[in-house]
Amino acid sequence: MTTSAIGGSGAAGSSRAELAMWAAVAASVLLIPIELGWVAALQYAWGFTLWEYLPGAGCVVLTGLVLLFCWRAPREIALRVLRASHGALERPSSWPLRWAAVAVVPALLWMLREREFLGDSKIILYATATSDAAFHFPDIGATYLLQQGFNLGQLLGVGGLNGVQALVCATAALAVLCFAKLGGYLAPSRRRAAFGATLILCGGVMRIFAGHIEVYSFVVVCLGVYLCYAFAYLEGRRNWFALSLAAGVGIWIHLSFLFLLPSLLLLPLLVETRPRGELVKQWTLGLVIAAAPIISFFVFMWLGGHASDVEKAWAKLLRWSVVGPTPGGHEAWIRPWGKDGAGTRYALFSWRHLKYLANSFFILAPAIVPVVATFALISPRRLVSTPQTAFLSCACATLILYAIIVRPVMGPYDWDLFSITAVSLGALAAHLLTQDLESRPLAQLSILLVAVTLLFVTIPFLIVGIHPGTHRGPFAVDALTGAENGSWETTFEQHLAPWL
Repeated sequence: MTTSAIGGSGAAGSSRAELAMWAAVAASVLLIPIELGWVAALQYAWGFTLWEYLPGAGCVVLTGLVLLFCWRAPREIALRVLRASHGALERPSSWPLRWAAVAVVPALLWMLREREFLGDSKIILYATATSDAAFHFPDIGATYLLQQGFNLGQLLGVGGLNGVQALVCATAALAVLCFAKLGGYLAPSRRRAAFGATLILCGGVMRIFAGHIEVYSFVVVCLGVYLCYAFAYLEGRRNWFALSLAAGVGIWIHLSFLFLLPSLLLLPLLVETRPRGELVKQWTLGLVIAAAPIISFFVFMWLGGHASDVEKAWAKLLRWSVVGPTPGGHEAWIRPWGKDGAGTRYALFSWRHLKYLANSFFILAPAIVPVVATFALISPRRLVSTPQTAFLSCACATLILYAIIVRPVMGPYDWDLFSITAVSLGALAAHLLTQDLESRPLAQLSILLVAVTLLFVTIPFLIVGIHPGTHRGPFAVDALTGAENGSWETTFEQHLAPWL
């Protein structure tokens, strides 16, 4: 029988699960006054104070619901309802209902789509509408797709903005299908697979698909495909070519996928032992295949009359290769030494840097990070105990490195910068939790984790994207306008200084 650090086996495992649940309940209660803005020391913790954008009645409702789910009886009712619903959807005759549910997701997200465009969203939309470039570095494939969505909207007469947002919302259907499939690899039963997929997507990641003018909806879908192919490869269902190609498509979509190459190279070591020469040949072939999509795209662009776009991408790559501080230049990375600079020019692991990471990851995955941290502290061997956990741990480690070294130029507006890291951590957390989810305390814990994630982050964050209310937090302040006394960066830093 597979056991987990939290679940364990027998009375000891049940006791640990109960302890984890009560810790989650205590954390949920303690977060309420922070969300309401009652803790003065945390009034600028922009990831933890989303309720402040809501009207008073909304805060009362969310507070009541959080407290309600802290009690066992409501969680038991929710468990029974969800189990009955899942059982109905699993019937062979219910396949039209399952596909209808997938189709409804983009439509629902379209209704909840963003109306407030801040930070990079405004810049990307402006560049898409006015630039002749077919793509932009480093989100090469993603910006190309956004451009095609804008052009299609113009062609159909619905407007470029609607075209882009419709394309982003449509990717939600792909995400649901992809992560439902991934849940089947992560968990030992379909019921627990549904929980795993929900845990991954129910945080702030959901807003990425709600018409968010950014590239990360495509990135997250590509990550889901890559993880599915990796698990299939571990089970002998996919070959090395398909897996390497999935990684290559991800690299074309966004260069952050380069940080997943170590996990790609690790997979053959987890499947079987091979002579060093054969292993090197397999790695070489995999890297060549992974490079093929982006190289082919550049060749296509060059031959298609977009040579200048390729040259601009190369020039920007060279600029980004310089690690700051770089006076007079663009700092794309966290400073590995020295002191904090102006705005978001953070020094590595400085207080401001750690504060930013805490806020961002709370928005993206408030329940996932504590789960993974708990396993890492209580039973670190569980993170590498099977080929599946070793692969996921490797992917998470390199993507955490990515999150640490990349500079969030737009401050709070760059909350989505680490989506790929949050989703990989979500996959690891789901895999670890679902190995022993049938025990009653862990089933209770799963309901609580999903419920508080929705109440603390997802629901208020979707509302903020539609209308931020009267709160003057960063998600209600357009800090990229009115650069009368200097560059936009100076104005941005002045407007958002307390939150940076």
